[in-house]
Amino acid sequence: MNKYLRFPPFHAALRTAVFFAAMALSAISCSTKKSKESIPGSAMVIPHADTISLETACRILSSHPPFGDPAQDSGSIAAFYRTLDSTGEVIRHSPQFQAGPAAARSAILDVVYKTWNIGFDSVDTSLESLLPDRVYRSHKGSCLGTSLLILMLAERLGCPIHGVMLPGHFFCRYDDGNVRVNIEPNRSGCEHDDAYYKDRFRTGMTPWYDLADLPRPKVIGVACFNLGTLCLRKKLLNPAIGYFRECLRLVKDYPEAKGNLAVAYAQSGNREAALTLFAELYAEHPAMPNLAVNYGSVAASAKQYHKAIDIYLAALERDPGNQLLFRRAEYALGKLGSDDSVKIFRQKLQAFKAMAK
Repeated sequence: MNKYLRFPPFHAALRTAVFFAAMALSAISCSTKKSKESIPGSAMVIPHADTISLETACRILSSHPPFGDPAQDSGSIAAFYRTLDSTGEVIRHSPQFQAGPAAARSAILDVVYKTWNIGFDSVDTSLESLLPDRVYRSHKGSCLGTSLLILMLAERLGCPIHGVMLPGHFFCRYDDGNVRVNIEPNRSGCEHDDAYYKDRFRTGMTPWYDLADLPRPKVIGVACFNLGTLCLRKKLLNPAIGYFRECLRLVKDYPEAKGNLAVAYAQSGNREAALTLFAELYAEHPAMPNLAVNYGSVAASAKQYHKAIDIYLAALERDPGNQLLFRRAEYALGKLGSDDSVKIFRQKLQAFKAMAK
């Protein structure tokens, strides 16, 4: 009964990763200084991620993948960044770029979608659809993978294109302070207004998604979240914990990352850390999808059955038709025996079942 549910945002096509807080508008730094530091285990995924360029961060992530053989990809990674170098120079000297930032935006999108022929990858839960060098090689990417290509070119050219995160989606936005144009990565850069995204991704249910322009460190944090989610799916718990912790360092108000970190702790056997994180989340976002199920499951696995039932019943008040909550509550009740408190719990549970009919 201790099977945990991942917290949906994973930045891919129509599914998950997450993301937050309004920041001052500014072009992304175009620094391309190469970092020689390696990823030091689960303590921190990317050295100096709050100060280095997006390009350097992505290169570190590609050079130190959480699974697979990085040596096999070293040559192709280097080749991709040489292509990025040469492409940036071609755009910089093109008539489009000379015409101003808005025209530079079009030049970047032409390269990504016409020259590089990047399409949408419907199998969006792999390193190939996320890491920019692999997206370039395969000519297809997830919403985040394709957006990273756009953002890295914009960073090099000083073009004010920013990332924006949603529940289960990620897109780009050109924003120079006067002109603001959304760029949909899954549809060759077509334009949608904010109302389209708010309606399609139901942002009213997740108010921490405010459709703000993300500063560079938070974009890196989103990439870490997705890598952590990939690791969690593969039961690679130590790398997952490292990516989620780094994500939360860069994107502090990211409930899904905190939830998935708690799941990773729970699956690794660290119930105390998981319960602490779940308690913090529950106090802040009690109606968050999957939270009550996971929080109660960890409490039950720690034999805190009364606490688990309290969590399930509180959630059933908000969602009396949730059959998974009923099953988990009944499991916890079965562990308690038949004292008076159990009778009260059963009466409440029966009342919720009656409401759900």
